[in-house]
Amino acid sequence: MRVLVTGASGFIGSHLVAALTGRRHVVRVFVRSRAKLDRALAPFAVTPAEIYEGDVTDIDAVTAAVEDCDAVVHTANVYSYDPRQGRNMAKTNVDGTHNVLSAAVAAGCDPIIHLSTAQITWPRPDADPDPVPLAPLQGHPYSDSKKRAEVIVREWQDRGAPVVSTYPGGVFGPNDPGPGEQLPIMRAALVPTAPFRLEGGFPACDIDWITAVHVALLEQETGLRQVTCTGRYATWGDWFQHARELTGRSLPQFLPAPGWLLDATGRAMDAMQRVVPTRLPFGHEAYWILKNSYVFDDDEAIGLAGPPPPIDELFERAIRWAAAAGHLTSRQAGKLATTPK
Repeated sequence: MRVLVTGASGFIGSHLVAALTGRRHVVRVFVRSRAKLDRALAPFAVTPAEIYEGDVTDIDAVTAAVEDCDAVVHTANVYSYDPRQGRNMAKTNVDGTHNVLSAAVAAGCDPIIHLSTAQITWPRPDADPDPVPLAPLQGHPYSDSKKRAEVIVREWQDRGAPVVSTYPGGVFGPNDPGPGEQLPIMRAALVPTAPFRLEGGFPACDIDWITAVHVALLEQETGLRQVTCTGRYATWGDWFQHARELTGRSLPQFLPAPGWLLDATGRAMDAMQRVVPTRLPFGHEAYWILKNSYVFDDDEAIGLAGPPPPIDELFERAIRWAAAAGHLTSRQAGKLATTPK
């Protein structure tokens, strides 16, 4: 089939392009930058069949890219916990979703897969019968932008459009062209600078597993639905323990901090981030995630792609790649400072 992949120069998008090309689909990509696409696909040594340049906020460019496609996978997305990206996320994640889904439905594409995020369900609503509940806005730029986009997705699903929405947890693994938010999380474990230990945790999943889930969703063509693929939950203490064991380093232990201190620190970091040019290691949205996240059973995703890898395997693979790519120093990666497996 001819498949349009938006956001093909991103983490999930580039892996999907490689996987779909390998399975002999005709892959059309929609990207803002050909140069960025080339860099993202370099590790895979693949070239998409068709390349369209444009922005998902430009409805005319989106309409042209969707024409004659059988299916669409919409991965284009600004994913950041940097509060300075708030306006950009609101425009790309919300307006872009409206444009892509509207054009795909008008073109008769089936399926139309929209990559959402597990964060649209956080915090878990009380007594909500919806199997994938849409939680209220919380004042966090990334999560709120995805919740607003989810409203658009569900409006199309309510009309019977063949829209499949998926809800990954945090995605980790090699060949992240950003690199994205996985790197600050790894550095927080491997280069701990805060005077306290973070409480709570978050779900995480492997990039190859997420890719396999979405390839199967495209090829099975089983109609509109909502598919959770949150992965496995790990507390921050689990991450810290894995980091210590995998790298062989004697990482320092910090005293636990009360929630009010983490909340206040996160808000202070956000205020500082608006004037400090370098990326700060912690913010309020990160604290909110640690406090409110949870995982689903992911039964359908597991049926499509098997069970997700264990947390220690996921973290090891990500660290090996980050060290080999120069994102972590040999000292930080410890005994994992070798070529990726």
